[in-house]
Amino acid sequence: MGLVVAMFSNPEKPRGIALVIVLWGLVLLAVIAAAFTTGTRTEVTLARNLVENAKAKALADAGVHAAMLGLHRREVEKRWRADGTVYSIASGEGEVAIVIDDEAGKIDLYFETFEIRRMLDEIAGTIAPLAAKNENRLELRCADDAGEMHSDLTKIRQSLFNLLSNACKFTQGGTITLAVV
Repeated sequence: MGLVVAMFSNPEKPRGIALVIVLWGLVLLAVIAAAFTTGTRTEVTLARNLVENAKAKALADAGVHAAMLGLHRREVEKRWRADGTVYSIASGEGEVAIVIDDEAGKIDLYFETFEIRRMLDEIAGTIAPLAAKNENRLELRCADDAGEMHSDLTKIRQSLFNLLSNACKFTQGGTITLAVV
């Protein structure tokens, strides 16, 4: 058998070794805490960047769809023009500056006449489950006799769907209102 000998300056009071062990334990815990803090900070920064990028994309999408709707307003005097004018829309998350230039011939539009109320009812039926997912309520304000519109039904429907879809994604427990005035 081997013999282990411990040397103490005062064999009756071996407190020094206990102090060293406690200090090493504290150093080890400090290193673990520092590594955890660094990892957490990195993950928080990554998550924050992902959220900011998602918000920026949603604002950009909202700007595109707002521009498409502005170009198709019923009132000619309120209709947006594709002449380079800067239009601005504000949101709780930021502001989007929109410039529309005429790029005629680069997109195919298929004009048809359709009932506004019927189109909105169809869109509301599609969006309602998305609104309910985040405990939102979708409110449609449109007269039954809102009339007809002569435009590209598919593009208008897609614009409204994307706009309302983004509103559903970034609203929690609120009311999303689509009003036709």
